[in-house]
Amino acid sequence: WDLSHDGVRPAPGPQPPDPEADLPPGPEVPPGQYVVALSLGEEDEAARQQATVTVLPDPRSNISQADREANYRDLLQLQDMQAAAITALERVVQARDDVNTIISLSNKRPDSDAAVQQELREQAQEVITALDELEAVFRVPPNTKGNVYDDDKVLNRIGLAQYYVGSSLDAASPAAHVYIELAQTHLDLALQQVNSFISNELAALRTSVEAAGIGLLVLPSGGE
Repeated sequence: WDLSHDGVRPAPGPQPPDPEADLPPGPEVPPGQYVVALSLGEEDEAARQQATVTVLPDPRSNISQADREANYRDLLQLQDMQAAAITALERVVQARDDVNTIISLSNKRPDSDAAVQQELREQAQEVITALDELEAVFRVPPNTKGNVYDDDKVLNRIGLAQYYVGSSLDAASPAAHVYIELAQTHLDLALQQVNSFISNELAALRTSVEAAGIGLLVLPSGGE
């Protein structure tokens, strides 16, 4: 154990994540007592062993325990914010994949439904454009070419706050707390945008899809 708390899963990328991959390391834990557990698989309780260990303070450091714990709490708060942003981003990416599937299915519908299907595809394309814009609130999309300004992206604001807090094991400065508050404000606004879009525009598209008879399994008409 490298004395670190678990980190946060990475944001969705061009390739699907490895379900077996470990979480990246998070902040270093403050001095104190911890339970270290070792298990052979999640289900085999008989093979699980644990022991209590004591993490000692670095004798070269004069940072107090209280300040060290305050720093750790701030870093965990920022990790929670990062995880919330990544969850929202995953919803955006998954929704876009689903809408692209809808467009593909619509293209395979009979010619008799051409007008309805064309209207549905146009609505779906508008939704994809809006989802692209939502993704850009959180990050610069993968494979973007050139240098793109990214200081206003939600994940970058969180990362900047993590940098200022994590640059020392001491309690975060008032300036660092300002960066935390700014990141939280922009995260809250972005989450509201995602929730509103899913409840409104995406729900409206779902209604149109049902009306157009699009589904993963569409039975032919006229049968018993």
